[in-house]
Formats: sequence, C-alpha cells, structure tokens
Amino acid sequence: MLNRILISLSLLALVTANVCADVKVGDIAPPISADKWFNLPKGKKGIKQSDLRGQIVVIEFWATWCPPCRKTIPHLAELHGKYKNKGVILLGISDEPEKTVSKFMQSTRMPYVVAAGAEGAGSQYGVQGIPHSFLVDPEGKVVWAGYPTELEAQLDKLLKDSPPKGKSFLMTGSAKSLYKKAEGYYKKKKYGGAVESYEELAKQYGSTKEGKLAKGKLKKIKGNSSIMAKIKMAKSEREADKLLRAARALAQDGDPADAVEYYDRIIKKYPETKAAKFAGEEIGAMKDAAKKSGGDKKADDADDEDSDDGDSDDSDHDDDDESGGDEDSDEDD
Repeated sequence: MLNRILISLSLLALVTANVCADVKVGDIAPPISADKWFNLPKGKKGIKQSDLRGQIVVIEFWATWCPPCRKTIPHLAELHGKYKNKGVILLGISDEPEKTVSKFMQSTRMPYVVAAGAEGAGSQYGVQGIPHSFLVDPEGKVVWAGYPTELEAQLDKLLKDSPPKGKSFLMTGSAKSLYKKAEGYYKKKKYGGAVESYEELAKQYGSTKEGKLAKGKLKKIKGNSSIMAKIKMAKSEREADKLLRAARALAQDGDPADAVEYYDRIIKKYPETKAAKFAGEEIGAMKDAAKKSGGDKKADDADDEDSDDGDSDDSDHDDDDESGGDEDSDEDD
C-alpha cells in the first residue's frame, strides 16, 4: 500500500513538473496552440512549428489587463516594423478569450501576430509574471528570456550570429499582398503607384516569387516610353499642385512677393501642367490688382492736392477782403 502511494505521488510530481516546466536557455521551444490568431496572412488560420522553422522567433507573453504589458506594445510594434523583413517573427501570446483580445486590439495598434485563448502556454514555458519574452533561434532553441525592453540588443546579436534560413511565411504573405496592390494600380493605369509598389517589392522581397515578377514588370514599364512620359507628367502635376497651394496661401495671407516667386517657379519648372496655367492667370490677376491699387492711390493723391490748392485760394481771397475793408475805413476818416 505504501509503495502504491509513493508511486502515485511520484507520478503526480512528474505531471506537475511537466505542466509547469520552466523553459531554460538551450531548450527547444515548445509549440503553442491558441483558439485564435490575429494578423496572419490571408487564408492562414493558425501557426505550426514548421511555419517557424529556420526563422528567429520572439514570443511575448502578455495580457490586456496588465499595465506593464500595455506599455511595451508600442516598442514591440516598432521592432516588428524594423525586423519583419529580416526573417523575424514576433508572437504576442495571451490566454484571454478571443473577444477580450479582439476588442483591445481595436483601440491599440498591434501589427504583429497575436494569439488569444492560448491557455496553458504560459505554464508550459514556466512564466511566473508578465510581460515576459523568449527569443528562439532558427534551430528552434531558446537563446534568451527576460523583460521585453531588453530584447532588441539580444535580437541584433542573434541576427548576426545565427541569421534566419529561408523565407518567413509573413514575408511571403506581405509580398503577395503588395504584388496584388501593384497589379491593381497597373490595371487602372495608375502607373506611378504601380512603379512605387513594384520597386518596394523588388527591394524588400526580391527573393520571393512576387519580387521576381515585380522586377520583370519594372523592366517592362521602364522600357515603354509612353508610360514613362505619363508617369513623369503625373509626378510633375503632383509637385506643381503642392507649389500652387503654397502660392495661393501666401497670396491670401502672406507676402504677395513670396506668392509671385512660387507662381514663377511653377511656370518655369512645370510649364506643361494645369497648375502652370492657373499660376499664369493668378499672377496676372495679382499684377492687375496691384496696378489698379496704384492708380487709385494716385487719384487719391491728386484729389488731396486739388483740395489743398482750393484751401489756399480761399485763404488769399479772405486776406484781400480784410485788406479792402481797412482801406474803406481810412477814406471815411
């Protein structure tokens, strides 16, 4: 009987140790399951270990009710933007229900992958308090654990020592989304937007299928003189419009001389644009107004001079009258 009790206690201790296993540096990172994953590429419902293989993974345990967790979110969002195209996947893991996390994310920017309903994941990693981060290398081993504000230095070191292998599923998803956007611009003949999107694709996702397609499209577009002329003209129109808005603001509330300088710049630099036509008309109207204002001022000055002359004549007559009166007085005497 005593032996059975001892065996039972030993098994209970073993199970408890496994449930509350403390993941240490050098251990393989356990897989994480969740009820809901947010910010995954279109068509993807969850994350498997194979999705993370060969990538650097940041695992952040957090909760919506945790003030320190909320304070670290902007920093994590910044890290996501900085490293997402370098083979780094950031996972925010919460054991709270989907509705709670979803509502929180509506008012808080969290662009990285977020999990809700990941019950047991914290215990599986031995998390005692949150926020708490784990850094996992491309081999799937935990290389660092600690407070998220100390993460970036460790991340830079890992990128240098053990760079990611292959393409991230997030990178592939982003490339597909950007390629779709570029194609939309191209089909609508918005060639400027298409070129910008294709160039971003070629620069950030050049090794992907979409990146290679983008390079081909760029070569085709840049070899078409008609399309390139349209792109150049559209760019000139945008730049000229900016100057025109500035000129109008100066003409209305600022120094007219500065406004004229802006109008002249539009006419000289972008003569073929609609803005140049408006600039010519508006600068002409300003000059006409200035001439009219100058003519009115001259007329007012002339009226003032005439008024002064009239006053002078009246004064002379008054003096004569006074003198004449005195002479008559002498004769009477």
